[in-house]
Amino acid sequence: MKNKWFTYFLGLIVLVVWGLIFNKILFSVNDDQVNTDLNIPNIPKEDLNNYQPKASIPLLLNYKDPFRLTVYKEKTENVVRSHKMRKSNTTIRSDYPEPNIIYSGYIKNSGSSNYSTMININGKSAIMKEGEVFDEVKLVKNYKDSIKISYQGLVSFIKLQ
Repeated sequence: MKNKWFTYFLGLIVLVVWGLIFNKILFSVNDDQVNTDLNIPNIPKEDLNNYQPKASIPLLLNYKDPFRLTVYKEKTENVVRSHKMRKSNTTIRSDYPEPNIIYSGYIKNSGSSNYSTMININGKSAIMKEGEVFDEVKLVKNYKDSIKISYQGLVSFIKLQ
């Protein structure tokens, strides 16, 4: 019985506090009187048509970048860069026809994070891992949705079918 009385008493106090809050909000919004006793000085407005900047300060942008690890270098004019063409060491033999390769899927090995790839090369099925060679076709990389193979120095990608 004592706990019930205490709960009702606390509920009454909560209602009174919320009532006071709503009373303050409602009467402050509906207040028709505007306080005109503010002492705001009249500041003359500048004409924007004839505006002149007060002072011009040049920006110095050659300061050190705090995030760069190397020292800031001045930009030089007339920079000439030459690009060398790399020669490919792979040779392509055109006397052999390219094999018919079908990428069937992959199997994840439970013991490791390696994948075994199921490939059909000229009608012969093979399960290969990265780096293995079957009928002169080397499996370079398995990307799950495609594979990268090398055949006689020619690198190509085969999509999953």
